[in-house]
Amino acid sequence: MFQKGRRIQTRFCRIVALEGAGRIGFATAKAIGSKPKRNRAKRRLREAVRLSAAILPKNADIVFVGKASLAKAEWTALLNDVGDGMRALGGLWANESASDL
Repeated sequence: MFQKGRRIQTRFCRIVALEGAGRIGFATAKAIGSKPKRNRAKRRLREAVRLSAAILPKNADIVFVGKASLAKAEWTALLNDVGDGMRALGGLWANESASDL
């Protein structure tokens, strides 16, 4: 997935997508800090994605990888950042035909 998937870089996360069954995964960078800090960052990222789920392409497996900046992100900035990244991903997905995937 990380080798063949399409990538979108945002301020707080990296989004990697590949044609698939519509699964979503979450990961965080160890640069965020201790395990509890990484888990909290992952929960915040998961909730931001859940609130913007209507934007996601349905035929893609997607992984959201939280960057170190995610730990200190304000909630509204995180929501805007994730929404912008998902819209950009949806635009990439819509511009390519199934044969290009």
